[in-house]
Amino acid sequence: MDYGKPAAQFYAADLGALGKPFIGKKITVKGTVTGHETTKEGKSVVILNGTIRCLRKLSTKYTESYRRRYKVGKTAFFDGFLRECEPGRVVINPSMSRDPSASFHPQR
Repeated sequence: MDYGKPAAQFYAADLGALGKPFIGKKITVKGTVTGHETTKEGKSVVILNGTIRCLRKLSTKYTESYRRRYKVGKTAFFDGFLRECEPGRVVINPSMSRDPSASFHPQR
């Protein structure tokens, strides 16, 4: 999913308030993993800071290893397309993990 550079980068705590102008664009978010779920469509979801849902289509065989990689309490970076952005509900779909050593310059 390398569609060029992100239009913006955010700390998870700021995304709900600042992200709306970036709906439909590729962004980067940094946050703390607070949970996991699977959608009805079979997409794996990593939840950041309790409100940001990062969706990714994975085969069943990879879902469990994905969850082990993103343990609750761990800091994670995701790139993806911002689909919904309201305080308390943010959806990034599709998303993929990002190298934490890559440059990160969040919006403020």
